[in-house]
Amino acid sequence: MKREDYIAYHRRCTERMIAITRAKNEDYSGGNDDPFFNFTRVEALGVCDTEIGFITRMTDKLSRIVTFVRTGTLQVSEESVEDTLLDLANYCILLAGYIRAKRARHEGANGAIRAASSRGRVRGARLAHQRRSGRHNARSL
Repeated sequence: MKREDYIAYHRRCTERMIAITRAKNEDYSGGNDDPFFNFTRVEALGVCDTEIGFITRMTDKLSRIVTFVRTGTLQVSEESVEDTLLDLANYCILLAGYIRAKRARHEGANGAIRAASSRGRVRGARLAHQRRSGRHNARSL
């Protein structure tokens, strides 16, 4: 395979991956708009952290790939080794997306706390100035 053949193959694989992840995400999320819904369930049920749930699914795929590498065959003929590899790649992208979304939520929460804290400091400074200048009243407190 030459470089351009590989790039064309990669393009076909990523197009298949998008189709697969779209269909499976619909099946596993039950129509919920949260793409990580089925993975966050393990944490909600107290089974394990969401990230460990992802890694568990990835390990399942790796085990199947190891079996293929060692034996050259797979017992479930409906899923080829290429399908398994594409599923693993999709799990990697899902986990990366989950980590990104989790960080954004965390940073958003921290930003809201910092903003509220900052507003509190500004209001506190304003009130302190009013008290020092004798311009405070019950409403301004």
